[in-house]
Amino acid sequence: MNKITKKRTTRGTIAALAVIGITLGATAGACSSDSKKSGQAKDTQTLSAVRKAAQTAVPYPLADVKRGGFLERRLLKENLLRQNDPKRLAYVTLLTDQGQIVATYPIQGMVFNLNSQLTTTQQVECHGSDCGGGGVLDSIGDNGTFGTEPHSIAFFTTNGVEVKWSGTYLESDAPLDLKSKPLLTYNVNQAPSVNHGGVKSTP
Repeated sequence: MNKITKKRTTRGTIAALAVIGITLGATAGACSSDSKKSGQAKDTQTLSAVRKAAQTAVPYPLADVKRGGFLERRLLKENLLRQNDPKRLAYVTLLTDQGQIVATYPIQGMVFNLNSQLTTTQQVECHGSDCGGGGVLDSIGDNGTFGTEPHSIAFFTTNGVEVKWSGTYLESDAPLDLKSKPLLTYNVNQAPSVNHGGVKSTP
């Protein structure tokens, strides 16, 4: 009986020590986590106090912005309406990296990016009825191939000629008074070899 009691006592002591060790470890981890959270909480409180103090000292000038009629929004609206006006006449000047004039064209409509497309650029590829394991893939382009187009802009002249350019350019709603001679001269009698009706030449 004494041996059994001793063995049980020893086992009980070991189990108790193990529980104490686990408890101490958990407590230490909790303290460390609480300490970390406490530091983050203090930073959050400090930043919140700074924000409130800044807003109180210099409040948002809502009344002044209202009086201005939200100018930037109105300018963006005007830009959007002009860009989408098919009757818009604009002028594009192509420039070298050094600022030398290459050519100037009267254009119809707007300058556009060749990497814009009519369909979505990405799509979700599903596997199984619940799309498990699916992923986002690049969509096929409008022309039926994959990959980006040349990194260029393009526009149509008033005669319907498409011009593509990968350098610096300047666009305006009215002719600019250019002081230097361009490297290329635009022929107003030029016409495209094909025309699918998307752009009508200006008489």
